[in-house]
Amino acid sequence: MGSDTALITGASGGLGRELAILFASRKLAGVILSGRNMNELQITQKLCYRNRVGYCSPKYAQIVAGDLREQYIIEHLTREADLRKLRYLVCCASVYACGDFHDHDPSCIIGSNATS
Repeated sequence: MGSDTALITGASGGLGRELAILFASRKLAGVILSGRNMNELQITQKLCYRNRVGYCSPKYAQIVAGDLREQYIIEHLTREADLRKLRYLVCCASVYACGDFHDHDPSCIIGSNATS
């Protein structure tokens, strides 16, 4: 088994979920799943375990639920990354916004991923 870990932001759905499942099928030491929706992250976690090849410990797919715009979430993710051998950072976080994309500050969307 490898000793590397992947941190996937936006892992609660869409591209982030699909990439988390893909990374789980590799011989990594683990995946850290980050997103705002705990229920959806738990679904992603189950899918990761289902697609994992070989033995995996109960802590293989670690969930960190919260908004990347919150400093304590960044600190929590940093601690998790330091505890494991983080090799891959996959940034798929998004920001909820209603209306036309051009009516919103794009730095908010870019900032969520850049912060991670």
